[in-house]
Amino acid sequence: MPQAPPELPSRVPLGKAALTAVRDGATVVVCGPHGAGRSTLLRRLAARTVAPTAAHTAALTAARAEPCAPQGGAIELQGSAALQGTAFAHLAALATRLPELAGYAADPLTSMGRLRARVAAGRVTVFVDDAEHLDEPSAAVLGQIAMLGGLQLVLATTSLSALPIDLRQLCDRGSAAVTRLGELDTDDARVLLEARLGQPVNASAVTRLMEAAGPTAAALARVADEAKLAGQLVSSRGYLVLVPAHLAPGPVAGAASRPAAATLPPAADPVPPAVAPHAVAANSEAPDAGRAGADGRAADLAGASSAFYAGDWASALALLGELDEAATPDARLLAGRIEILSGDPERGRLLLTARTDDTEQFRAMSALWLAHGGDGLDPAAFGRWAIEPGFPAELRLAFVAALVVWDCYGGDPEAALERAFAALESPDWRYAEGEERGALLYALHLAMLCEGSHELGHAHRVADIDWDSLALDHGIFIAGRAQVALEYGRVSEALELVEQVLALTQFSDPHAIAGFAAGIGAAAATMLEDTDRARELLTLYHQGAAASGQLLRPEAERLSIASTLWVEGEAAARQLFQRLRARAVAAEQHFLVMRLEHDAWRLRLTDSVDALAAAATGVTGQLAGSLRALPDPALLEDIASTQHANGRSIYAAEFLAAAATAERAAGNRTRSQQLLAEAAELADGLPGVNTQRIARVRIDPAKLSAREAEVCVRAASGLTNAEIADELFLSPRTVEGHLQRAYTKLGVSDRRQLFLPYPAAEPT
Repeated sequence: MPQAPPELPSRVPLGKAALTAVRDGATVVVCGPHGAGRSTLLRRLAARTVAPTAAHTAALTAARAEPCAPQGGAIELQGSAALQGTAFAHLAALATRLPELAGYAADPLTSMGRLRARVAAGRVTVFVDDAEHLDEPSAAVLGQIAMLGGLQLVLATTSLSALPIDLRQLCDRGSAAVTRLGELDTDDARVLLEARLGQPVNASAVTRLMEAAGPTAAALARVADEAKLAGQLVSSRGYLVLVPAHLAPGPVAGAASRPAAATLPPAADPVPPAVAPHAVAANSEAPDAGRAGADGRAADLAGASSAFYAGDWASALALLGELDEAATPDARLLAGRIEILSGDPERGRLLLTARTDDTEQFRAMSALWLAHGGDGLDPAAFGRWAIEPGFPAELRLAFVAALVVWDCYGGDPEAALERAFAALESPDWRYAEGEERGALLYALHLAMLCEGSHELGHAHRVADIDWDSLALDHGIFIAGRAQVALEYGRVSEALELVEQVLALTQFSDPHAIAGFAAGIGAAAATMLEDTDRARELLTLYHQGAAASGQLLRPEAERLSIASTLWVEGEAAARQLFQRLRARAVAAEQHFLVMRLEHDAWRLRLTDSVDALAAAATGVTGQLAGSLRALPDPALLEDIASTQHANGRSIYAAEFLAAAATAERAAGNRTRSQQLLAEAAELADGLPGVNTQRIARVRIDPAKLSAREAEVCVRAASGLTNAEIADELFLSPRTVEGHLQRAYTKLGVSDRRQLFLPYPAAEPT
């Protein structure tokens, strides 16, 4: 039996409302384009219609003049365009279920009387798919009987205006319940694809399949089947990834006759932060020494550019050949960019070093790529280039994006936000190519995180962006969402998103973001205390390109301190922290210094909130403001409330838990318990998450008696003392005694600080 289509998230409330209307006896109309799922919804409504009671069936039998199929709660009818010109054709089809209509054409009055008697005995519900194709006489009969009552119509059609006139008039009476099916959203697409393909589907694959198919379920299913037959859906790290045709393992048997790949758009050219593809046109006006072979060199350069965006850097460098003094500026820019990102940075610097005959645009772009490689930037020069009228609009935006990042790390994320929003309102934003505007959006994403207020507070300022036209690189976009999820304490979500990035980049990683994403994932796995995954992802981070993440690389670097502590120990973590802090101090990156101090405090590598507050001095933004106020105990709960409102419940819980520990050490037990309760309440919204400052403790049976361990496990699972007592046949007082002794041994003071024990290792 074919598997029923899954219920799509956006359709669930619509289906519930329609089912309620059906059960209330109203005329119901489901409107939507072909492929939108209206037939599926109609069948689901028919299946869920309440069947008649035994008394109802007996009454119907007594009223019938001749045998008839039982009502069964639903009678289905399919409109047909081919039968529209034949009078009463659809009534004839309906007569197979309602014999009262069988003689309608010869004796309409008798047939109408029998049908009226039938519906008088109990409601008859007819579900009509493609109702716009009913022939007019059949529609007239059904509409008239429905108006008289007893016959209920549930119609699926493309639109109300497409219905035959008698059915339109029935709906115009005001009693019809109309359900309009809109376009599928990404959640719908994911559910549909995963049900059809039998495996989780990478978010990038969902987006690209939707782009190819359009917003209807039928087309999406068709395109997914074609991609599967073409071998373009490949399993990686537990997800199905849509890979370019040239990377696909090859079509499965029988796929040769299907036009699979032709329906799929190529992957959007990935655009890293502040990168404009116009790099290979920077010196088009420069003289080319000797035109012999110019066409061949141009073809090689075009091929190298295509290979670069496909992630095949080795082929790109091979096409560019051995670069020497005769190399064109465009070739030097592209090869230098590749070497800087992942390869030989020193050779990249040599290639990007400006020569006397290089243009200003070459000098600007070489400085941009060097900044992405970690060489720093000259804000005055970047400021000039950001408004240079001779540069393309998208290149000017790339310099603005770099300056936004510079503002953030320099300690002024508020100014960074305003710079980014001003660029969004500028002519450059309107005139630049869609995909090339992604550079600014990635920088804006960083500014929002650094400033510290909730990203939803800025939603109105980006409401007019047509996201579909931007063609953002899927890997970078998903990695950005993982970073946000981690910042907000949605750690499991962050780790899942990182796995999707790594699955995507396994086949093509044109901008070397795998290492950057792995650094985020290692921090997430650490917060979930998943040692094996933390170790694996930390290794991938170290194996990634030195410039992975480019201007955003410092984010992954500081996050790696937590996973280094978890996997390699305190000495390695301290050494890494000190190295990153010294570099940030030397570069006058005040925000990074503050952020590193905050991370070190969170990891208990440092303990002084005074030092943390001092690091926040002079840094703008709500996060910095909270850190500056930490030494004042009177402000602590306001600080926690602000952080919680800004989405950072994890920081709020850490602040409160640390204060509770300090109050307990000072002998203020009541105040300590109050703060601990507030911290625990916030931490309850962070399932599975633990940090050194939240300080939840694993129940260690080796440190406890068997009875203490039993009681603690039940307490950590949410049972009350009374419930534990009932389960273990103890008194509540005895339970409390076991808990207090266990708390002392484990170093905690409240059951909400307990984590369940690590799962027992499976025997090898």
